Amino acid sequence: MGKRILTLAMSLVVMMCCAACSQEESEPAVTAVVKAAMERSVTDSAETAAASAGPSEADPAAALEEIYENVDTLGLTDAEDDELEEEFYLSDDMYEECYIRYVEGIYGVADTFIVKPAEGQRDAVLEALNQCRLDLISENETMDVHNSAEIAKNALIYEQGGYVIMIAHEDDDAVKAIISQYIPQ
Repeated sequence: MGKRILTLAMSLVVMMCCAACSQEESEPAVTAVVKAAMERSVTDSAETAAASAGPSEADPAAALEEIYENVDTLGLTDAEDDELEEEFYLSDDMYEECYIRYVEGIYGVADTFIVKPAEGQRDAVLEALNQCRLDLISENETMDVHNSAEIAKNALIYEQGGYVIMIAHEDDDAVKAIISQYIPQ
């Protein structure tokens, strides 16, 4: 919106300058400047609308990168394939895609799970993530480092764009906003 106003104001200034400089040729020059400004305004409007509409394709890996861009926590790790079933209750047949980054050890809680369930496995994935949430609460209730017990209790599990997501962070709303930039509604 600000770009449009600035473009319009600049167009008016240029139009006035052109009109003051030449009486005969002001019409064609002004028309060209106004047309160019309007084209820029329309292009800016289209780009703004596309950006506010959200992503057209999901990119969970990029979401994880942005979420953890400023997280400075020891023990931060990505889940390995062999851990998924043993530690996170997610067998190979339950998901198509799985992105998990979590804090391992006693360094607090900053966990993100983004799982695309396989066909017919939505409920199983929801159940697995709920069990992970319960485990997280249990692990942190007696040893509250960096408010981790409260973070674990407030962990969110929700669905978006065909993915089942669990987030357990100090600021879940900020993490959810980042995920919305990378996973369509």
